[in-house]
Amino acid sequence: MDSVGLWELVKLFLAALLASILTHWLTHRRFIQGRWWDRKADRYENIVGSLVSMIHSLDSWIRAQEPDEREMGEEVIKEYYEVRDQVERIVTEGDYIISERASAALSELVEVLKQEPEGPIVSAWSWWNYLKDYRSAVESCLEVMRAEAKSDLRVRWWSL
Repeated sequence: MDSVGLWELVKLFLAALLASILTHWLTHRRFIQGRWWDRKADRYENIVGSLVSMIHSLDSWIRAQEPDEREMGEEVIKEYYEVRDQVERIVTEGDYIISERASAALSELVEVLKQEPEGPIVSAWSWWNYLKDYRSAVESCLEVMRAEAKSDLRVRWWSL
């Protein structure tokens, strides 16, 4: 084997090695990005699901304030507080997966939901108004979450 043939063989070997390293790096990068995207999608799905559950439990609680629906009140209240605790845990975990805007909206929501009515509640009407305010805050947060999820989970052409 002459030196020219050996040199060509070395060049082909180096080109194949470089191609395999580059292919491995790009495949691994895409795999990691895909897993991160899946984690973000799961987190947004959990948050939106929790907020929708909170809206349903608040609706049930509001209906439970009506005289003919009082029996269902205890389990509805328990469901509401369970979902609220779940949202508080998400806020405590922070914004390492979701966007800062989404995390801020959740933090604001938790602050609103922690505000219990001050002073004596004179009637079911005033409690009903507090529940409506809570529901409105949850709906506003849900709108932000949906918008942030659409923006944050958008697949860009350069990440394919």
